[in-house]
Amino acid sequence: MADLINKEDKNALALVTDFFLTVGESLPVAGVGLGIYRAVLQLNADSFDEKLHDFFQEATKASREEKQRLLKALDKRAGDFYKRIIKVLERLEDREKATILGGLFRGLCEQKLTIEQFNRLATLIDNTYLDTLKFLQTVAGQEEKERIRASHASENNTALHEKKQLVALGLLTERVKIIPTARRHKVIGGDRIMEQEMEFDVTDLGMILTNYGLSALFTKKK
Repeated sequence: MADLINKEDKNALALVTDFFLTVGESLPVAGVGLGIYRAVLQLNADSFDEKLHDFFQEATKASREEKQRLLKALDKRAGDFYKRIIKVLERLEDREKATILGGLFRGLCEQKLTIEQFNRLATLIDNTYLDTLKFLQTVAGQEEKERIRASHASENNTALHEKKQLVALGLLTERVKIIPTARRHKVIGGDRIMEQEMEFDVTDLGMILTNYGLSALFTKKK
C-alpha cells in the first residue's frame, strides 16, 4: 500500500491529515472522504468502511481542539502517522480491534498516552489475537485491577497460556511468589517437589490498553 500512496501527489498527505482533524461529531462527514480514500488507497470498500466507522465512533469523541493539539505535536510526522493508522485499519481482521484502536486514539488526543505508546500498541493490536487482548481486561479486573496471583498447580492451562502471551507482549510482568516455609513442599508419590506460584502485574502499557482501548470495546457492548 505504501507504494500506492507514494504514486499520488503531495495532496494525499494533506488529505489524510485533514481527514483526521476535521471529522467532527457527525460520522456521516467521514463519508465525504471515503470516495477519495478508495481511489487513493484502493481499499476493500465494505470491510474498510465498517472498520473506519467503528474507529471513528471512539476517535471522534476527542474534541477538535484536542485533535489540533495532537496535529501540532506531530508536526512533520503527521502525514506518516495518519497514513499508518489507515494501513493498520486496513489490515485488521476484526472490527472490534478498530474500536480498540479508536479508543486509544481518543486517549492520545486527550494526552493519556504518548505517540510512541500509541504506535507500539497499534502494532500489538495488529499482530495479536483478539481473544488474547480481551483476556487482559479479565486479568486487570482481578484483585484491585493490578495484581494477579496464580498457582501453576491449579491454574487453568489456557488462562496461564494467555497470561504468558501477555507477558511476552510487555502487557504483564511475572515473578515467582515467595511461599511460606510450611507450604513450601508437597509430597507426591513419595517425592518432594517445589510448589511454584507466580505473581502477575499489569504493566503501565497494559493499563493504557485496558483503560483506553479495551474499555472502549467493553463499554460499547453494554
